[in-house]
Amino acid sequence: MRRLAISICLCLGLVLAAMPAQAADQSVGTTADNAWSPSTVNIGIGERVTWTNTSGGFHSLVFDDGTFTYPSSPSATNWTTSRTFPNAGTYKFHCGFHGQAMAGSVTVQQILGGPPDSTPPQITKLKIVPSTFCNKKTKTCKTTGATVDFTISEDARIAGRIIRLSDNKRVGGLTNDVTAGDSEFDLAATGLKLGKYRLELTPKDDAGNKPAKPYRVGFKIATKRG
Repeated sequence: MRRLAISICLCLGLVLAAMPAQAADQSVGTTADNAWSPSTVNIGIGERVTWTNTSGGFHSLVFDDGTFTYPSSPSATNWTTSRTFPNAGTYKFHCGFHGQAMAGSVTVQQILGGPPDSTPPQITKLKIVPSTFCNKKTKTCKTTGATVDFTISEDARIAGRIIRLSDNKRVGGLTNDVTAGDSEFDLAATGLKLGKYRLELTPKDDAGNKPAKPYRVGFKIATKRG
């Protein structure tokens, strides 16, 4: 998991590039020395990658973000599986038996002259831990910040708003660049008064796609945990 430390009003830059046209589909196989060949693959949006195990070793394909596994447990039998990638981003994978010692990645980008990317980034597993924290240390609450944890479907720039629920007023904002997969960042309580709040996140990819509504998660600033 990639950890990103940011404050409420931090802004970072974003640099992405289009890739030239290439073969539509790619293939990855296992080797006798327990590696993927090739270990890195570059494809365009909507293209497919096929993985095969013909080396006789115990292997399975597991994506780091938990979205795809095949077979369900490592197997020495010959197996084949494919996955099509509709969204731009970098997708990391590994062997379910050998772990990160046998890892690889698929980079998906817009192909010049290819079909446009029209799918907005999707955020799942969004949570704030802990959901109740303090704006200053006390005997009953020593945690003055929290971690925003989520999984995102593709590389994107995230714009966030902090809404105070008592008057539905925006009291803070943030921006950050994230890559596909699991991500997290720090959320500080600096400047926030006691009360209930909502964090709204709107991801936008390099093609300009963003969801119609922001992703939302609540949290509370209190004098004690719980």
